[in-house]
This record gives sequence, C-alpha cells and structure tokens, in this order.
Amino acid sequence: MTSTSDVLARYESGWPIRWIAAEAGRSYGWVYRQLQDAGVTMRPRGSSRRTAGEADPLVAGGEVSTLVMRLVRPGFRCLLGDEEDRRISARFGAPVGRLSKGAVPTGRAARAALVGALAGEPLALTVNQEGGRLNAADWPDLSLLPGAMALGAAGDPGLAREAGAAIGGQLRALGLTWNLAPVCDLYLGRGNPALGTRCFGSDPEQVAALAAAFVDGLEGAGVAATAKHFPGLGGVDVDPHAKVGRLDRLPRGALLPFEAAIAAGASAVMVGSHVVADVDDLPAVFSPRIVRGLLRDRLGFGGVVVTENLSIPALICAAGGIGEAAVRALEAGADLLMVDSEVSRRKPADVARHSNTALAVRRAAVVAAVVEAVQQGRLTRDRLLSSAARVDALVKRHGIAQPADLGDELALRAASRTASQVCLRVAQAAVTVVRGNARILPLRMPPGGVLGVIRVPAVRGLRADSSWQTPYVLPGLLTEFHPRIEAVTVDTNTSPGVPHAAKWEAVVVATHNACHGRHDHRITIGALVGQGRPVIHLATGDPADLTDTPAHVAIATYSPDPASVRAAVRTIFGAHHSTGALPVPARGDR
Repeated sequence: MTSTSDVLARYESGWPIRWIAAEAGRSYGWVYRQLQDAGVTMRPRGSSRRTAGEADPLVAGGEVSTLVMRLVRPGFRCLLGDEEDRRISARFGAPVGRLSKGAVPTGRAARAALVGALAGEPLALTVNQEGGRLNAADWPDLSLLPGAMALGAAGDPGLAREAGAAIGGQLRALGLTWNLAPVCDLYLGRGNPALGTRCFGSDPEQVAALAAAFVDGLEGAGVAATAKHFPGLGGVDVDPHAKVGRLDRLPRGALLPFEAAIAAGASAVMVGSHVVADVDDLPAVFSPRIVRGLLRDRLGFGGVVVTENLSIPALICAAGGIGEAAVRALEAGADLLMVDSEVSRRKPADVARHSNTALAVRRAAVVAAVVEAVQQGRLTRDRLLSSAARVDALVKRHGIAQPADLGDELALRAASRTASQVCLRVAQAAVTVVRGNARILPLRMPPGGVLGVIRVPAVRGLRADSSWQTPYVLPGLLTEFHPRIEAVTVDTNTSPGVPHAAKWEAVVVATHNACHGRHDHRITIGALVGQGRPVIHLATGDPADLTDTPAHVAIATYSPDPASVRAAVRTIFGAHHSTGALPVPARGDR
C-alpha cells in the first residue's frame, strides 16, 4: 500500500497518519507530504482519529473484527494492567498485550503477572526461547542453555531431548507455553548472520534427528513447539529480516528436519520471508504453493501455521505495508499473524513507550486491513474460522487457565536447577577441538609465565541476540588454572598487532562471530603467531571464525555462556577431554 490513492483512501476513511505510515512501512513525514501534495485539508495533529459516531477500527468489523483479533499476536489480553496498558487501551481500545522485561525484571515477577492475567480463558503466550543466541526469557533467575549448534556438536538426540524438556520446564513454570523454536534450517555457509549457531548443523539427517528430539522434549514439558523457518533458510546469503532472501531451489534435505519435527508432534510451523524460485517467486509466507502445497499437502501438516514477524522491513517492503502483508499471508494459508514479540526486550522507559505505541498502531492496521479484505471478498469468514479453530485448539491444549496449571514458585526453582544441570552437560559435550597440537595441549605454563588473553570485540548479529547479555568470564576462568593472566581487548581495525605480547608465554584469542564483521581478525592472530608464541583461538559463536585461522590450536564452544567457556578452559588445561564434533563443514582445519 504505497500509492497516493491508497494513502488518500486510508486518510479519508479516518485512519490517522501514523497508522498509514505503519502499514506502508514509511515515515510520518512521507505520508504527510503525499497528502499535502494531493491538496488534502489536514486534520489537526493530535485531534481525534474518528469523527463523532464513527466506530473504532478494532471493532468496526463487528464479529469479523473479533475473529481477526484471535489470529494476531501480540494478542489483546491485559497482561500487566500497568500505566502503559491503560495508556495504550485509552488510545487504541486494547492493552499492549505483551510482557515488557522493563516492567517484570525477574522470572518470578513474570509468573506473578501471568497468574494475575488469567481470566478463565486459556492463555498461551509465545516466546522465542531457542537457547544460545535467542532467549527472550533471559531473566536472571532462569538458567539459559547453549544453542542448537552446541547440541549439533554433541550429536546426541537424547541430550537434545533433555535440552528441549529443560527449556520447556522453565517456560511452563513461568506460564509461557508456546515456544517459537526450534530452528530447523540447515547451516549452509556463514553468509546469513541471522542464523549461525541457531542451526543444529549442516547434515539433514542429523539436524532432523536433533530437531525431532528437541520438539519431543518441549511438547512433553507441556509447551508448544514451532519448527522454523519453513521451507528452510539454509543457503540464503542475506539477513532475511532486512531483505527478502532468495534461493534458486531448495537445498538437498532442506525439508527433512521439518518432516521430522512434524512427526515428533510440533504444534506449529513458522513460515519464512525468503523466496524459493523453483517453487514460487513470492516470499514463502505469501506463497500458497509453499504453505498449502508443500507444508499442508506434501508434509501433511495440520497444525498452526505461524508467519514470520510481519513487522520486519523485508516483508513490509515486499507487500507495500504490514496490513497487506497480513492479508497476503492469510490468503496463502497462514493461521497466526505475528506482528511483534510477546515478550519484549529490556528498553529504557521512553523507548519502551514508543515501541508499545508502534506495536498498537501496527496491530490495529493489521486488523483493519484483514477486515477490509473480508468486506472486499479477498478473504472469507469461513477461511478465518478455520485458522481460529486451529489456533484455539493449540491454546486449549497447551494454555494455562488457572494458577494450578503452572505449579508454585518452588516448581520454577526446581525447573531452573534442572536446566542448569542440563546446560553443564551440553556445554561439556559440545566443546570441540577443531585443530589440536600435542605440543601445546594440554597447556603447561611455567609458574612465573604470563598467559595473554585477547578479546576481539564481538560482532552483533540480531537485535534480540541474548549473547550480548553474557558476561565476559574467560580471564577469570583461566586464573583457576594459572594465576598470571594479562587480558586486553584489540580493535582488529586500528590495532591488528599486539606490541607487548612478546612477554607472554602463550596467548588465547577469543572471538565471537568475528566472521560477520568488516575486519579480518586473522591478521591479529597471524601477527601473534609470527612472534613465536603458542596461540590458541577460541570461537564462542559461529565456528566460521576458525576458518583459515593461523592459530596453532582452534577450539569452538558455539556459545559464550559461562558453562561453555569453562568447558573450553578445562579442555585447554587438560582437565576435560573434548568429544564434540564440528557439525558444519570444516574449513582450514589443518
């Protein structure tokens, strides 16, 4: 929806400029100029968006509007009842509908808020809790697990099942019973920074086995699992949130993990934003050939089809607005329209306020656009009813209706302890010596020698990347084995060498997703090797960091969490025998 005529139609029907801008993915100023150039007499800014007697767009469609609201997330339930909920309700006719980590600083506080929000009808709130990089529920009283690639390196479906059950146990105890995980995409190169260690690996059969086990663990804990991003993002070489990625064809075995996840009982499947050209020239989430043809008919999936976040620029630009994106997704066969996360990131109060307003605008635009599509005959009431029936069935099966469904706070503490134990087992099983050197490992430091520790600044991949909250613990853990540590952070752009490293007996270089950065960390490592000291390269994120590293020893942990880094340190000093295997193609592991 980007033409001037569409803008005029929306404005004349009573839509405020900010709604039109949100639907079109444009700025307020762009819409204002379109109206001004068309000679429209503007309503005063801040005046009522409706004239006397006009209905609120959220209820203007009557029964149809109510039906559409059942298919939109974040939903319209009052979760917190705080000042923000009251403000949004007064302006937009419905509360925020999501948990803000600024308002609920701990898991116990989140649980208490959800217990207070129960009103007889089951509640199944969605959350991105994959482990590793993406943990929306990252409150300090929870135990976070390493991600999918760590499970891939461990190569044990039984451990993957334990990880799914541990994550599910904590979520269930909190009251978050619909997990938008696991990632079933294949890792097919480092070109897509949005995937990386969120993938189990590259081998379709192994990924399928691990995804199925993880789903089994989640569902067994009473939490709905969501396999994503159908039909597989592996091989897409751009960030699919920013641009519509494109594959000429599906890679071999791309559907296998989804088939396995469905067979294991996954309640939902999320469809991606990318194009698979030999199937359709439309983004997958807008494609009936992919949603109905591949997912429903070929794979026989009868559960809930969830859209990728419709607020991402890739989809707003492809459809011409978020409202049109929602309509096209429903036309393709999707059931649940994800407008944004239901558990938001920590933000300053003013930023959170703006974010909540933007969410309410986009959500209302989606409802209004779908109601209009029904009125125009693009969608039918029966079509929406079939989606609502699938969503309602999932909520009834997994949702919480009363506090007893969650257990007490002791259950949350017990679930967190169990998750902590599983985290330790995953970390120990995952650590991988990609390149060893018997003359260096295990490391034997002379009593008075200095062990240098170099941290290459991490490269950020996702807005919601939970690894940014992880404390840097490597120097402290190394002192448990050797007291003399000298730690520095090196900017690989302005200071590729470390002049004072000559006094060090050995060096550990830690990188985290440096392969996605603009500067070559290998220059720094090469300079250190050239000084004649043993160099150990520790990659705590994407193992592609280790590609062609000049270091004598290369170790991957796949996660920067303390348990994973501790396992690597113990491996360096010979206190732990590494059994992990690289679950992606090795490059440069001489």
